[in-house]
Amino acid sequence: MRRLLLLSLVLLFFAGCESVEDQVFEPEPNIFALMRIDDTSIYQWVTVDQSYDIQDTVNIWGLRDAYVKVWGGEDTFTFEDSFYMADSAKWFKQPEGYYGEWGNFNDTTLYHLEVILPWDDTVTAEAYMPTPIRIHTPADSDTVSISAEPYDPHVVTWNLCKNTALYLIYCIPDVDTSELENISPIFSMPSFTMDTSYTFFLERMIAPWIYDKYYVLRVIAVSPEYVDYMGAEVPGGSVSNLSSGYGMFGGIAEDSIRVFIVP
Repeated sequence: MRRLLLLSLVLLFFAGCESVEDQVFEPEPNIFALMRIDDTSIYQWVTVDQSYDIQDTVNIWGLRDAYVKVWGGEDTFTFEDSFYMADSAKWFKQPEGYYGEWGNFNDTTLYHLEVILPWDDTVTAEAYMPTPIRIHTPADSDTVSISAEPYDPHVVTWNLCKNTALYLIYCIPDVDTSELENISPIFSMPSFTMDTSYTFFLERMIAPWIYDKYYVLRVIAVSPEYVDYMGAEVPGGSVSNLSSGYGMFGGIAEDSIRVFIVP
């Protein structure tokens, strides 16, 4: 009887070990396809990675040999992980997980993303792209007096963009990128709006402006898919519009001008 009991305990132990071994967590594809929208063709990037968590930006690794395609209407864009240099007559690999291609998108076509992974699983998504954006006011190289904003505000205005959930406004000192670390982080924090105008400089009156300098004023139109992915309007956090895995497929449109800031 004792032998039978011991045998039962041993079998239960190994059964428990087997159940733990069965709980293998497989990494998921993490695909980021944010198309940049303008009136002209732009070199676009799609990254194809693997990770265990949508919010894990450290433990990810790029995938080679995926097939990446974006198509819509009569246009098809095939993204490659290698490129040919005519000067040297050689092929070169993109950084691991990066796929590039020239592409130009409009705001009326429903675009489709198709990624065939090296193990033959396919991830798909679809999205409409924002309208190209153009800043109307202020004009390029205009002078903005911060102290005059309460009674003569400079209203930043731009065109209405279709397929857009949010607009972001930045104003960053026009300096070399190596100097940005010495600039207050408040300038890297955007303002948000769903309108096509914003009293940005009035809102930022108390910012630590460096006067008598040029700044880059940038307005970005963001597609709903990217807003959901960033978790800006989703209480539960980031949401993917891909058929499986993590990541997103959407677009942004951007325009920028220079303004001269005075007291």
